[in-house]
Amino acid sequence: MAGYYLWEARQQGKAIKWAKQQFEQQLADPKSKAKGRGWQLWLHWLVWDLPVRLGRIAKFIGGAVDDVSNWIIGMVILLLLVLVLVGVLHWNEVWDFVRDKLGIK
Repeated sequence: MAGYYLWEARQQGKAIKWAKQQFEQQLADPKSKAKGRGWQLWLHWLVWDLPVRLGRIAKFIGGAVDDVSNWIIGMVILLLLVLVLVGVLHWNEVWDFVRDKLGIK
């Protein structure tokens, strides 16, 4: 709530003191509009904010579902190579995995 009033003050060119007063007023008034809108804010977050943020994560990684799946497969291959170098896996197991992912029989 405090962040909202700071943002509102900045948008309207008002002082931080105004934002603090608004925030304190909101806390003092139990019948305020914002408290009754809690479910609306939650719904907005669930329907709009969360999907947008998840979409931005996918866009950051590669921009498309194919890029994300390619990235995951690439990371798994790198992890397998590290496990071979450490001695946890054998090269034949890694080669079988790569052939399976490439569709080679």
